[in-house]
Amino acid sequence: MWIRSAFWVGRPHAEDVFRTAVLDELVPALRKLPGVLDAQALWPRRLEDDPPAIHCQILVHFASEVDVDRMLASPERA
Repeated sequence: MWIRSAFWVGRPHAEDVFRTAVLDELVPALRKLPGVLDAQALWPRRLEDDPPAIHCQILVHFASEVDVDRMLASPERA
């Protein structure tokens, strides 16, 4: 399995609006891209050892590197 990830660092001004947009719009849209097996949002509850202030991480799952490349080159992604 291949995974791409994205991080949002820092707190958004309107956290409820941000969370709703990620869960209701971004993650479902990612799941529809060619080659994507699944996408999920992770919301850290506790940060340890002084890392960046990660507010959200998005994971996008693929079966193969070919699928990653297909998604990256897709017109839907543009």
